[in-house]
Amino acid sequence: MINETMARKIAERNTECRNADNYDLLLREELSIGTVWEVNGPGGEEIQGFVPTRNELLELATRWASLAIRRSFVVWANAVGGNHTISIDWRQICFAWRRLERIRILVGNDAVDDLIDEQLGELYQAHGCRCKSLDWDDFLHHVNRDGQKEWIAPLNIRAERKL
Repeated sequence: MINETMARKIAERNTECRNADNYDLLLREELSIGTVWEVNGPGGEEIQGFVPTRNELLELATRWASLAIRRSFVVWANAVGGNHTISIDWRQICFAWRRLERIRILVGNDAVDDLIDEQLGELYQAHGCRCKSLDWDDFLHHVNRDGQKEWIAPLNIRAERKL
């Protein structure tokens, strides 16, 4: 018997949503996995006509920074332990950094960088303080502005700024 949760999961698998930041994060024909609700599933649908306020953008930036940093930490820790990144992780991380970059363009570098620093501080207090300092520095390399470029490189935001 299919319950509501199972029906939702089936519907999500069969529903693909395209948006400004997920063009290379969509389902792959050769893979049986790949739907991530907020990236390429129904939750990733862009709502035309809604214009967020600055405060709403900062709330979104906090959410995306938290997701990008915490998922990156999991991926980094798994890599150190010899495990591999799963499809959901890299899709969420790429999408989150891209959304942050879009918000950065609108509200400015300092506001977004402050939110990222705040999220890194919270992660450090929760988990990073138990890492060796060299290990934590290695992780920070993956989430600094240069490290983020690996995740946002496919996005042509620079060209959009000029439009």
